Amino acid sequence: MTERPTRLCYVLPEFSHDICSHLYHTWELLEDLTHRVKIYLFVERAAETPNLKFAEHVYVQRFTRFPFRLLERFLIFSLIRLRGYRNFYVHISHFSSLLAAVVARLSGGRAYYWNCGLRSVSANERRSFRSRMRQKFLNDCAFRLNLKMINYLVTGTPLMAEHYSQNYGISVNKIKVIPNSINLARFQPGNYDCVKIREELGVPEGNKVVLFVHWLSERKGAHYLTEIISKVSDKNPHTTLIIIGDGPYHARLAQEINNTGLAKYARITGGVPNTEVSRYYAIADLFIMPSTDEGFPRVLLEAMAMGVPFVANDIGGVRDIVTARQLAFISPVGDIALFSDNIIRLLNDDKMRDELKAEGFAKVKEFEKQAVADLFAKMIAAK
Repeated sequence: MTERPTRLCYVLPEFSHDICSHLYHTWELLEDLTHRVKIYLFVERAAETPNLKFAEHVYVQRFTRFPFRLLERFLIFSLIRLRGYRNFYVHISHFSSLLAAVVARLSGGRAYYWNCGLRSVSANERRSFRSRMRQKFLNDCAFRLNLKMINYLVTGTPLMAEHYSQNYGISVNKIKVIPNSINLARFQPGNYDCVKIREELGVPEGNKVVLFVHWLSERKGAHYLTEIISKVSDKNPHTTLIIIGDGPYHARLAQEINNTGLAKYARITGGVPNTEVSRYYAIADLFIMPSTDEGFPRVLLEAMAMGVPFVANDIGGVRDIVTARQLAFISPVGDIALFSDNIIRLLNDDKMRDELKAEGFAKVKEFEKQAVADLFAKMIAAK
């Protein structure tokens, strides 16, 4: 007798075929679940109609204003539950998770909530009293209420599970650890004309390339980049920093680079679809992640898959992801002097970069999407 596939309502915060965020990896993971899990995809925002073959049904929210937006979610979640979808899996969204948990409690379903971050916001990013109150009462309170209502919190690494347990009082029995995934077939370092890409970006011949790929905000360390460029270029003038991403700090970063005379050492490309980002890793000698808030940074998987060693901050679950040797290049948050010194050390040590490259290739296989899909399917199917 053939086992009946588990039914799952998966809630995504947004959709776009050319999305720059790492949600594209999530869609690839869901594709691998097609034959084991029947998926009803609920999308909160979409730039265009999703054409995703892995989903049995797709629903995109119609309403955009509060409170109609929340009422719509509750109604649709209830209808989805009536169609036999017992499991709700919500990616990031506090309010969708809370509503799904209510529906699950009332109808004997299960609610899973994926979250993987320290949830910190810098003072400079929260300038107004209104934004601080919104953060406190809408986000923090909704998050804490979520943890009481859901059946399970899903996060990316053991360190992050420990963080939630210690700081939010959630029982370890309510936490499941499922790592982020990567499609290694899409990240192949030998598939690119690196000379052409360097020319497109205006990288001088012979320069080493340092790469930053992230949302340009202080949480992702964008406010550290000018100081990093300055310190590194002072010791290694034949270095170019390629900055991939967009965000609230974009204009200020561009101004800082120009005002400090560092424009010849840096290029800001703006946002790049995740489907195209591997071509920039292909020309990189080193990747950097100076974030002040992370959980399971998928950029580190992308770097390892593309054979690019990295310097990163010791934040969130980073220590659960990296290799033992790579730990030597993990810095305390805010120690830009050490962070920059680590960059300089690696740029000047070809042998170490090659060793880290080999370690990264081996390590990243643990997170290949098929293996993570197997774990996901087992988690959802568990009684």
